[in-house]
Amino acid sequence: MPPPSVFDALLSVAWAGDRASLVDRLRHPEHDPSRFDLGVLLSTSGHHRAYVADRVAPDHWEATVRAQLPGVGRLLDAAPAGGRRMVDTDGASFAEVYLDDLQESRPDLGLMCLIWSATTGQLSRVRPVERVPSRFARWSALASLGKLAVRTGGGPPHLLWVTEARWSGAVAETTRLARALGALPPEWDTVCDRVEGAYVDALDIHTDGTVDVTVGVLPPPPSPQLDGPPSRLEPGVCPDDR
Repeated sequence: MPPPSVFDALLSVAWAGDRASLVDRLRHPEHDPSRFDLGVLLSTSGHHRAYVADRVAPDHWEATVRAQLPGVGRLLDAAPAGGRRMVDTDGASFAEVYLDDLQESRPDLGLMCLIWSATTGQLSRVRPVERVPSRFARWSALASLGKLAVRTGGGPPHLLWVTEARWSGAVAETTRLARALGALPPEWDTVCDRVEGAYVDALDIHTDGTVDVTVGVLPPPPSPQLDGPPSRLEPGVCPDDR
């Protein structure tokens, strides 16, 4: 398990002040950023956020979310057994709750995610797509790596790029591509300096050009590692072309 300071290091970049009370209430000693239990989203708008999923202590997660976000009950009641649930919040005025990875728990729906907004009460749906839609044409190069999806409902559409870099090994390639397209906020380099194994896990691209970057954390390499390239970078080393 990574040191307990990994998530705090991520938050120190995302939020200048104290952690949000909701995030504090949901955190658990066994949470591990390298297992997608929790993490941060860095935005080119400066509106950074954090997420906490329900894999550890799911009953506590659900009770806390229901208490803190009135109106979420219908979504949680519809969650498939064994599916992943997640809260995305800025710790202040913004929170969304996800039924995530639906392509695994409910493949009949043809969805990746169902998302409820605590601000508007509206639902959004994320569906996989094979190519970049025309209104996001400037991002067409993303089709060369990873997976694409579109989020619709509850506002203008979003283009999502799931890099799959952790599984494909294309960590440096995806970071170079994101940097070349202007998708990385200034705080990205600070994350690389502070968090060993940080990489671009996903991009959420808005129609106004704002990009939210989900920061992934690679797991530690097996020990001893007998051959092959290291699966995790040294601290301060960004997986790109710098």
